[in-house]
Amino acid sequence: MRRWPVLGLVLLAGCVYYNGMYNANRLAHAAEKAEREGRPFDAQSNWAQAEVRADTVLARHGSSEWADDALLIKGKARLKQDDCPGAVAPLQTVILNSPDPELQAEASLALAECQLQLGEPGSALSLLVPVLRGENQERRVRALRLRVRALNRLGRYQEAVAALEEIPQPPNSERLVALSGARHVPEALTLAESLRAAPRPDTSIAWDSVLAVLGRVDPAAGTRLTEILMAPDTVSPTRRARLLVEDAQRWLGHDTAAAQARLARAAEIKPANQYSNAARLTQAKIALARVDGTADLDTVATLLQPLLTTAGFEGLAAKGLAQAITRVRATLDSVGPGTPAGDLETFLTAELARDSLRAPALAKRLFHRVGEVWPASPYAPKALLALALADPTHAEAYYSEAGERYPESPYLLYLSGTSTPDLLALEDSLRLYAFTRLGAPTPNRATPARRRRDQANEQPADELP
Repeated sequence: MRRWPVLGLVLLAGCVYYNGMYNANRLAHAAEKAEREGRPFDAQSNWAQAEVRADTVLARHGSSEWADDALLIKGKARLKQDDCPGAVAPLQTVILNSPDPELQAEASLALAECQLQLGEPGSALSLLVPVLRGENQERRVRALRLRVRALNRLGRYQEAVAALEEIPQPPNSERLVALSGARHVPEALTLAESLRAAPRPDTSIAWDSVLAVLGRVDPAAGTRLTEILMAPDTVSPTRRARLLVEDAQRWLGHDTAAAQARLARAAEIKPANQYSNAARLTQAKIALARVDGTADLDTVATLLQPLLTTAGFEGLAAKGLAQAITRVRATLDSVGPGTPAGDLETFLTAELARDSLRAPALAKRLFHRVGEVWPASPYAPKALLALALADPTHAEAYYSEAGERYPESPYLLYLSGTSTPDLLALEDSLRLYAFTRLGAPTPNRATPARRRRDQANEQPADELP
């Protein structure tokens, strides 16, 4: 009779397994079935419930023989609910501690997928090695798919192409990326065209990733794929503009004319959107890089005009460029030998052209003008030094000219290691004029820190000529 309590405990433990692990497994299987059938909401709901059941088993029987099963379900549930950081610990515990190789293999696959999501493809590859050596073919195919993803993320495209040969019905997205990265361009384009023309397009393909890899390998092929992606009438104007702008960005380092042609198409897309506006802004910036005079500035101003009334970054950037253009034009048109503080105005305008407009040719023209129109200006040697920085090819000539014409200049003395009060006074005057010109309040120049620096005859880094 004394055996009945023991038997009762055994039955109770079996009941816990039935009510806990049975339901956790049932819900996990239901979640996987929902995933296969394309019911993501149901899948998420079932994974969440499966995790709750698994947590109950772990809380009540954390050292039982079912703990590893519960940990695996918990880890997979965390993975499927986009919480890979939360999945790592339970999955690692199964891999390290479980005596069951089947559980270890499933945990390795889940953790490899997590590592890919966490940006650790190298770790994912390591986890897949024992699974790929196993005899379970269904699991091996899943591991091969993950291996291809990891190889693509690592840029090992040739290996990815070889691995794809072992997979029945390989995933189209990873296949396109691998073919593109391995420079199998005609094959990649043919596959892309067939997939886009299919009656039921494959919505799992990450076309942006494919385009990024293909465009990097072969800009012309990137352009061809861009046209393929824009072909359907269902593609929105915003996406068309974005595809063209991104294609233009890829061309900028190879062929500026091709980039400008893509930007021109994007800029004309109606209705205007952030990408068509970005295209017009980029057109203006490319034009500014070549500006050398007032007529060129007028062309840029025309490009910017439609953006001045738009909201967002492009509108703000266009307004800033338009204001800078107005300031530069005023200096070019009206500042001459008889203009009070004309040398300061011209020097500051040259800096504006260099730093705000990113117009190096125009900036060099204005720096040259300081020395040509005001050769006795104390800022003429500073302009020569600015020219040396702006034009490294002729830097030595500019340094020599500055040394010959202005050997006693505080700016030249500073270059030789001597800082003088005159240098601080010149920089103060330039800064004061800039604040006055912009209509901003003049900062207090008599701060204790400034007085100490004056007394020590030191030059701070932000005041270098």
